[in-house]
Amino acid sequence: MQACDIYIIDFDDSFSYNIVSTLNQMGLKSTFVNYKELIKKNNPYSNCIFILGPGPGHPADYHESLHSFLEGNFSLNNNFFLGICLGHQIILSWLGYGLSKRLKPIHGQSREIIIPCWREYFPSSYFGKRYYVQEYNSLCVVRNKNICKMVSSLYVSEGEILMAESRHFISYQFHPESVGTDDNSVFFNFIVRRCS
Repeated sequence: MQACDIYIIDFDDSFSYNIVSTLNQMGLKSTFVNYKELIKKNNPYSNCIFILGPGPGHPADYHESLHSFLEGNFSLNNNFFLGICLGHQIILSWLGYGLSKRLKPIHGQSREIIIPCWREYFPSSYFGKRYYVQEYNSLCVVRNKNICKMVSSLYVSEGEILMAESRHFISYQFHPESVGTDDNSVFFNFIVRRCS
């Protein structure tokens, strides 16, 4: 039995179902929730993993719905967040990072990354290995002059923040659940450890 509840927050995007499928293949059960439903619960969650999935539009389009939810559940009650694409942008923009329009939007192309030495999220046997990940985005997160204490490490490539982590969250600009990403489980394995 899982020691924590996993909620996949859907932003009206079909890729959210790929996340469900990936977790199922890893033996993890999750609850699928539309982002509009989050604001209906007044009491804070406890010991949950929230996966903020991909979706259309700008993070500001969802600010009103998610602001109080993030305020009430981020870094509290042993909750943890994973942001994917739009979810990555929502979390980091909420924490104060900037957003920029890409000069060349990428939709369905692979990009090479190197697995960082983030011990809490990747086994040491993966450190330094090269993986291709699939991207679908017109916006990107960029550095901010203000240092955010909630973020421990950033993975920056060509001026864009592709990954970010702290003890409260990890986020990816790319789609780890996509068939275009090498070995999807590499980017979700930490959930198994957190829920065991």
